[in-house]
Amino acid sequence: MKIKYLPNDFLVEEIIEINNLLTLQSNILLLKITKKNISTLKLIDILNKEFGTKVSFLGMKDKYSISTQYVTIQIQKVEKIIDKIKKINNSNLSLELIGFAKENLKSVHLIANKFNITLRDIDEKEIELYIKNIQKLSTISCFFNYYDTQRIRLKKHIFPVALTKEEIKKNIEKFLFSEKTKIKDYITDNKEEYSTNFRFIKKREEEIAKSLIFNLNLSRVVLEKTNNIPVKVYQKENFLVIPSLEALSLDDLKKIFLDFSTPEDNKRDFSKSLFTQKRNPIAFFNNMSFQFSGDEHHKGRLKIELNFTLPKGSFATILIKHIIPYPHYSKLKYKPYIID
Repeated sequence: MKIKYLPNDFLVEEIIEINNLLTLQSNILLLKITKKNISTLKLIDILNKEFGTKVSFLGMKDKYSISTQYVTIQIQKVEKIIDKIKKINNSNLSLELIGFAKENLKSVHLIANKFNITLRDIDEKEIELYIKNIQKLSTISCFFNYYDTQRIRLKKHIFPVALTKEEIKKNIEKFLFSEKTKIKDYITDNKEEYSTNFRFIKKREEEIAKSLIFNLNLSRVVLEKTNNIPVKVYQKENFLVIPSLEALSLDDLKKIFLDFSTPEDNKRDFSKSLFTQKRNPIAFFNNMSFQFSGDEHHKGRLKIELNFTLPKGSFATILIKHIIPYPHYSKLKYKPYIID
């Protein structure tokens, strides 16, 4: 299976509360930006260089995508703003002036993100598994809310592969609870394991550390909840444990997720850990639809087109990892390994 094979295979659009944000006149511009194969960090660099002032945005968007997002820019003078926008616009970057904003963009302004994603190069022998997994997940409309590689990008395995569930749990607990282990120090000492842009990571070192802690803790609890149910373990670029949906009945799946949906249980599960973030371990999605057809770029193979809407702070690529079956036929760049 291939994801992001073409830029228009991964479309994402921010949905924000505009009406209450706009005003007749201010020194803050609200821009709608559509970018192709440009990271959000690169976008901000371009805007900072051209406007020479503060830029506020709502979230990191995938580089290899066509994404639409909003930014606010504080300006000193309105003159020549249109000229500056025209100067920046090109085939990969389009800026549209929406109007003046009452304040800079904040997380409260973001409602959701709308996705259209195409999965390609799927073997016809496993298309049924993909469809069953999509239908199962659609029935409960939620998934485990891990951070993905946009936040955590390891280049080495944290723990050895092919361990038992119990061994993974012990390794996680040792890694988290050892007095000698400080996640923030680990991030700093192993910065070569992360993406080359460590300048950005170093600025948000605490945030990266908390994200890794969250993934490890959620993985630990998932291992406890799944008992004898097979799980997929991803740890090539980040760390997360996901139940193998194709091996579960719908009742099994509902029970696992319902166990997480009770706030009291969540608080009890995570209170023993270093968990410090107010992040729901479950993400709920809406408006899921899909269709499959022949893949025009891979002869004899199939593609699936997915549409769904996610709440802010969740990752579409994590939802995709939930529905990917054990890769008997398709070649995946980062394969999980399976623990029965």
